[in-house]
Amino acid sequence: MKFKIDNIENLSDSRQVMESKPNKFIMIFIYILIAVIATFLTWSWFSEKEIIVKVQGIVRPDNEIHSISNILQGEVKSVKMKNGEEIKKGDILFEIDSSELQDKKNQIDEQINYLDKDNKNLEKLNKSINENTNYFENNDEEKEYYYKFKSYEAGNKVSLEEKNNISDSKNELLNEKANLEILSKSISENKNYTEKGSVYSAQYDSYISSREMILNKTEQLKSSKDSLNKEIESNNKEIEGLNSENNTIENLEEKKLVFDEKNKQLNNQVEQIALEIKNNNEQLEKLKSDTIAQIKGNIDKINQSINKLDSNISSLEESVNISKDKNKTTVLAQIEEKMNLNIQKKKELEENKKQIEQSIEKCIVKAPVDGKLNVNINLEQGVVLQTGAMVANIIPDSDTYKVDLMIPTKDIANIKDGEEIKYSFEALPYREYGFLDGKVESISPDSKIDNEKGIAFFVGEGSLNSNSLYSNKGEESFIKPGMMCEARIITRKEKMLYYLLEKIGLKNR
Repeated sequence: MKFKIDNIENLSDSRQVMESKPNKFIMIFIYILIAVIATFLTWSWFSEKEIIVKVQGIVRPDNEIHSISNILQGEVKSVKMKNGEEIKKGDILFEIDSSELQDKKNQIDEQINYLDKDNKNLEKLNKSINENTNYFENNDEEKEYYYKFKSYEAGNKVSLEEKNNISDSKNELLNEKANLEILSKSISENKNYTEKGSVYSAQYDSYISSREMILNKTEQLKSSKDSLNKEIESNNKEIEGLNSENNTIENLEEKKLVFDEKNKQLNNQVEQIALEIKNNNEQLEKLKSDTIAQIKGNIDKINQSINKLDSNISSLEESVNISKDKNKTTVLAQIEEKMNLNIQKKKELEENKKQIEQSIEKCIVKAPVDGKLNVNINLEQGVVLQTGAMVANIIPDSDTYKVDLMIPTKDIANIKDGEEIKYSFEALPYREYGFLDGKVESISPDSKIDNEKGIAFFVGEGSLNSNSLYSNKGEESFIKPGMMCEARIITRKEKMLYYLLEKIGLKNR
């Protein structure tokens, strides 16, 4: 290979290029480009990028929301609450029927009155024995104690006359018991076996009258139910007939919807009537069982009286060899023991009565605090409400709110207490209203599982720095409980330069 060497003087064009000056526009462009790059690098170094986690949240009052639940199972007697109304502490919200509890309370009152009366008679008997004077009258109310004193007074002698009197009383009680058993049989078989014109026949007629009233009401309800069912059947035939008529599809569907709506209303009426028929049948059974139970109670009292009379007769016969002093001591000891037993039983009954009264008070559900009512279920008179049913919530009046946060498990590792939050609300778009600031106040130590959606999440609580937002036009809008929002939790900040380098893959995290 040979190299050719030329004189530089002969290279005229290259020399002109070498000696020429650069274009001014190119130099300006280069300087501008360098300035832009320097400005960008300076901005990316000093500015920071917020790394956020987006979670869903719901606004809640800062004060505790009070839940209203039903304490005692029963039928709703009255409803005095309306959804969204302002209520005051102590306002009656609804009432559960307490008639059964009231009946039990009345029965206990009767037993307490009986014990008080019994103790009063025992004290009177004690006084009669100590003063050797019979203060009792030989009547229905004091007959038992009248003969108790006579039994004591007889001492060791069995008085034939007293024994005959006791036997006569026993026969009267046995006759009354037999009549009550006949009355019970009459009610059980719905046939009058009692003696015509007697007190027991009148009691049977009174029961039959009450029974007929319930039966007549039931028959009327059944007749109404049959009429409604016929009307439903007629509507169904009308619907079937529509298919055979020359109707347009749109007209046919419209007519079907009308009949379907009518049938729906009629079915609701049929269900309501069926419930009333069931209640009447239950009322009929209750009338029968209560009447028989009352008769049985009277029979039991008679049996007790008969047993006591038998006991008195036995006592008279067994006390032949007992001295008067010993008899007095024994009788007084028995009186004292019986009085103590009555006092103890009365305490137990009063305790039961107190519990029943507390239950009756719980049947009237009142507002525990002031606030606005949020009804969960539609209560109507006659509806049976179960124990523990959540009826409503009382949202207290408050100017401050918090946000319940639902944090996905995948993001929980980067979130800590005290981190800043920016809230945007569905009802107040952030492009118009901007954001509200706050902080993470707390995070649950364990996750919860939504069984319906099959997802796990942590529950957090966030604060709000304000309860209002302003639009671009300066209009103020207020935050309300229950509003959904998106919470942007700022987990960290990093330089914009590093962030951009990560995005283009020139820097690892």
